[in-house]
Amino acid sequence: MQHYRGGDAGGCQRPESQEKEEKPSSVPCSVDPISTENDDQQQQDENLNNTEDHEEEKLVLYDDDDDDEEEEEEEYVPLACEFVGVKHSDGSIYRPNAHGYSKLYKLYDTRKTFLEPMRMTIPTDECYPIWTCCERHIGCRMMQIFSLKIAALSSSAAADNAPIQIYGFMAARDLYEPLRNYVFSYRRDNPYVLPGNGNYSDPDSVIIMSGPTRGISLECPASIEYDLKIKKGENAEDDLQLIDGVVEFSERTPFHGPYRKRIPGDHGAVDISVALLRNAKEATVQVLIPELAHGGIRLSLSCFLGDLPQEIKLFEGTIFEPWKLRRIVVAAVLGTNLILNYKIAPVVAADGGSSNCIHRRCVFLVEHHGGSYQWICHDFANICTRVNCSDVE
Repeated sequence: MQHYRGGDAGGCQRPESQEKEEKPSSVPCSVDPISTENDDQQQQDENLNNTEDHEEEKLVLYDDDDDDEEEEEEEYVPLACEFVGVKHSDGSIYRPNAHGYSKLYKLYDTRKTFLEPMRMTIPTDECYPIWTCCERHIGCRMMQIFSLKIAALSSSAAADNAPIQIYGFMAARDLYEPLRNYVFSYRRDNPYVLPGNGNYSDPDSVIIMSGPTRGISLECPASIEYDLKIKKGENAEDDLQLIDGVVEFSERTPFHGPYRKRIPGDHGAVDISVALLRNAKEATVQVLIPELAHGGIRLSLSCFLGDLPQEIKLFEGTIFEPWKLRRIVVAAVLGTNLILNYKIAPVVAADGGSSNCIHRRCVFLVEHHGGSYQWICHDFANICTRVNCSDVE
């Protein structure tokens, strides 16, 4: 039997001359070709009508829900490569045989990395021909984490529309020294409060990282270990597990520039944006504020790496007294610019308006060795920024 498109039944009828020739035939009706084709045509029409009704029903349901239409248009984010059966909640991550890569990354070892940044900032005798244009210390392949963002929350995690409080840790492990290199670490008694007034879909609701402690090598694959929870009550038993486990990133990624991966969890999901940077140096940013106006300042600090368009948020908070910011480590390609963006405002003026907020930019060239510094001088704050460049390996 042939199949026909559309709902035009006329295309399925035999020519009139052929029907007249077959009518006087003595063939029983049960095997009459005309009767058989009519039955087939009737069944085909019924199936076609059922299909059209089903499509119409789906279309109506789709049109009645605008939220579903918006969800269909959201950008697809692929899942990260997660180690199966490796969790902190059940203790499986601490077993050396929990996964084939458990011993490789020493997932059972909870110690913090012993290596400090700026290990090769000072030129050495191995620099050739001279340290300012050294051909031996030209960087390596490194991983740079650009952002962490809540991609989804369960109904119980976002039930009361209260500010989202996150605690736990996220740490990188590379094969140069596979111990925890923390990029995010907050205790339950001092959780990280997500910006955006509880609206995790707000573009500004990015989790500001507190690390890494040193550069992350990506000469070989590297892993990201995480155990993040959402604080929901007075007792830890009331808290919800956001994400828990380990994912791996390859040194042979086809992406050029930042790309996103999604880490799913029990009560939500987190999008991590990373990049593989070749011939990258470890750039350590140090910020010192020796003087500031009475009442303090509000400070926002972010950076851009060369021509890459994605911003890395480094710090956002209020400073009330002379202060030294923790060391911030980023990976930057040798010979490109590291651009630091400052937004500074006095606390008193910021409460009444943003007219006194100033924007300043410091640009540093990523070099083989050494470092440089720049000053930002204003009536309500003097800020010194220093950047030191070094190899990781």
